[in-house]
Amino acid sequence: MDWASSEWKQNLAPLVIQKINVLEEKLKSSKKRQQKQLQCDCLELALEKEKRKVEKEKQQTIEVQRELQSLAEACKDYENKQQKLQSEIHNRDSRIGSLEGLLTQAKKDNCRLQQLENDFKDLRGIRETAIIEREKKRQSLTLDQNNAQEQKSRMFSDSVNENSGINIFDDKENKKILRENDVHQSLMNKIAEQDRTIEELKTKLSLMDNHEIIKESSHILAKTPGRTKFETVVDASPVIKARNNLNVWDSFASTPAKENKDTILRHHSDSIALGSGDEKLVALQTRLKQLCQELDCQRHNFEASKKFHRAKVQGKRNCIKG
Repeated sequence: MDWASSEWKQNLAPLVIQKINVLEEKLKSSKKRQQKQLQCDCLELALEKEKRKVEKEKQQTIEVQRELQSLAEACKDYENKQQKLQSEIHNRDSRIGSLEGLLTQAKKDNCRLQQLENDFKDLRGIRETAIIEREKKRQSLTLDQNNAQEQKSRMFSDSVNENSGINIFDDKENKKILRENDVHQSLMNKIAEQDRTIEELKTKLSLMDNHEIIKESSHILAKTPGRTKFETVVDASPVIKARNNLNVWDSFASTPAKENKDTILRHHSDSIALGSGDEKLVALQTRLKQLCQELDCQRHNFEASKKFHRAKVQGKRNCIKG
């Protein structure tokens, strides 16, 4: 192409060729400038596009940062909620542990109360048998006492009749009878004191029976399904209905066990007192039997001496008549 473009310039003058070359140079430079302008325009367009992209990316970055900030705040909130949930779980675990401890203690208290109830039933049976034996001993003691009084009255009547017929009576026997009367009077006083003690014990036992009936009814109603312990305690007695503002856990954890224990201890002490009273009654009954035997011996001796004196007086009368 260069040789073809320069061939037509051979016949031209050098000045013209020079001008043509200058024009060609200008044309080339203008083309180059146009090309560069196009390139610049393209680059500017590309730069604008890049700027738009950068702005868009900046906006996206800002949005992403905002999202990240919101996510960070959400993570913080989640962490705070997680910490709160962990603390609540820890508190609930501790409460569950304490409730399990209370449940275990309640089971132990229930077992202990059942044991105390069984012991109480045994003691109640022992008390009933002791009461029956005491009544039997009291009846036998009353019979022995009546027999002793009858023997004493018969002895006094016989002694009076004998004194009217015979003026001779031994002072030693008289003193012995008076001493036996004093012993019998002291024995009667002891028996009266024992009767008062027995009446007091009966009063205590009746009060304990009322208390035990309330406790047993509350225990039976507590085993009924669908009823709470508070309703059981309220239904047990009209007096307990006035106490409906008490705490159920406190009454369950401490009060019934202590009251039952105190009741058992009081019942045990009363049973010991009844046992000692029964022992005293047995001793008094034995003493009364001994006194009755002694009175029988004295009566027998008195009858023998009376017969002897009568025979002696009759012999003297026969001697006087003869």
